[in-house]
Amino acid sequence: VSGFEALIRWKHPEFGMIFPDQFLNIASNFKLLPEITEHILNESFCFLESLNNLGINKRISINISVFDLIDESMPEKILSLLKKHNLDS
Repeated sequence: VSGFEALIRWKHPEFGMIFPDQFLNIASNFKLLPEITEHILNESFCFLESLNNLGINKRISINISVFDLIDESMPEKILSLLKKHNLDS
């Protein structure tokens, strides 16, 4: 294993597993994508930090929306989360 890909799924208590194509457009309509992206980044970096603490150095690929790409605050958010989880930028 050379790395990982972060994938989002919604485990709904009544409807079971819901895939991104079924909920991300709705989340976008309610302007929730920045919060979702930050959650995914935080969870992914937390996972990498856990691996690093075990002496396992791997990479992770994370898909983000075009709205995140044009968000001028996104680089600082990512750097802050990297620092929080003791990961190199």
